[in-house]
Amino acid sequence: MAIRYTREQIIQRIRAAARRFGIDEAIAVEQLRRESVNFAEKYVYNGGRSPAGAQGVAQFMPGTAARFGLRNPYDVDQSLEAWGKYMTYLLKRFGGRYDLALAGYNAGEGNVEKYGRKVPPFRETREYVKVILQRAGRAVTARAQLAELDTDKAPGANVANVADGGGAPGGDTTAMILIAGMIALAAYAAFS
Repeated sequence: MAIRYTREQIIQRIRAAARRFGIDEAIAVEQLRRESVNFAEKYVYNGGRSPAGAQGVAQFMPGTAARFGLRNPYDVDQSLEAWGKYMTYLLKRFGGRYDLALAGYNAGEGNVEKYGRKVPPFRETREYVKVILQRAGRAVTARAQLAELDTDKAPGANVANVADGGGAPGGDTTAMILIAGMIALAAYAAFS
């Protein structure tokens, strides 16, 4: 039988798993909060499934769960171990880019590849990436990047080519904002 945790204990376990796998803790907490509908008990423990069939705190689809060795998606510790392996795989596959790793987690890594290694043009996926990164206070700080993930906009420049000036007016300004954001992120990581 799986151990039951309070929300705060789940968050502590997510942070520990994120540290163990070298994943940004704030992004990890926000991602799994969104996946499990704010750690709703029915999704975390009680056999609840999303309409698509995803299960547990990390909302694994059965095929992905099997791929990463998850036997019981309602066991928080097992689920977090598989989540850490999958996110590590996605971050490596997409060059450390959280926007693409999150998009791959939500829409499948094949869709990120299919759309040219960009966040796919699916409203749900764009909103997923945008909300997680905003709530985590990471990565997506420039207006051009936020506009790129705006679900009402047509797919255009992704985060990477916005940074180098492609696809967004004022590319040099955007690049400077991104560099300043990266410096702030590095400083935050050094002191947390």
